Amino acid sequence: SVLLLPMAALAQSVPSPALAAASAEPKATVTLSPFEVRTEKDQGYAASNTLSGTRLNSSLANIPASIQVLTKELILDLNVTDYEGYLNFATNAGRDFSDVTGLASVQQGNNQIRIRGFTGAAQTRDYFQSITRSDRFSIDRFEVSRGPNSILFGIGGPGGVVNAGSKFALLGSKQRDEVRATVGSWDNRRVEADFNRELVRGKFAVRLNGLFEDKEGWRDFEFEKRKGIAVATAWQPGRTTRLRTNYEYVDTRQLQAMPFPVSDFSDAWVRA
Repeated sequence: SVLLLPMAALAQSVPSPALAAASAEPKATVTLSPFEVRTEKDQGYAASNTLSGTRLNSSLANIPASIQVLTKELILDLNVTDYEGYLNFATNAGRDFSDVTGLASVQQGNNQIRIRGFTGAAQTRDYFQSITRSDRFSIDRFEVSRGPNSILFGIGGPGGVVNAGSKFALLGSKQRDEVRATVGSWDNRRVEADFNRELVRGKFAVRLNGLFEDKEGWRDFEFEKRKGIAVATAWQPGRTTRLRTNYEYVDTRQLQAMPFPVSDFSDAWVRA
């Protein structure tokens, strides 16, 4: 048996032709999908991809979660401008009126949200926590991720998460010039502007969005005046590197009525 061992060792040291060919081939490079959503891939009302659930640019068809996306075209056709309007068309989601005083709703700009019966749903802007009011003039899409799956990655909550996707500067596209004006009831006047310029072809672009809104409410003395500007830049120094910046400023002057119903605390005392 001792004489057979070297022979067995020599037989194992000779690689097969298939293994030799496989080892000679270069290893394939694994590339992760970018951590950004390209809204230009959306087709009308149908969104194709999202970062919700995985935080990678994934197809909605491949995500085992309940995610509702309102694309830019759908937002414009529904003529909604902020969270309050978006939630009117979201499934199993809406404004949270659990605070009977109404103070929380007014102080946080009507951004108190309830999803699947859970109050205080998390709100994000580009998947970062935000309590500010997201307006249509500076966002491209609105997402509602329902269910506890939304707490697996990043900020979340047991009911779900609502996210607003900002408008980014566009590289490799034609210049953009868009002005939209809206006139409505209660002396509602609104103007939005959207301009995109690629200053250095394939390398640097700037996008400017502006807002002017002046409207009154159906209640006496209620009004809201808003002026806003949002500036976004995109710089691509290399083939695989892209740097983005976003800045937004909005000035709001308003007189808002408390949303709680009329109540009477004197009749019970009189009757007693």
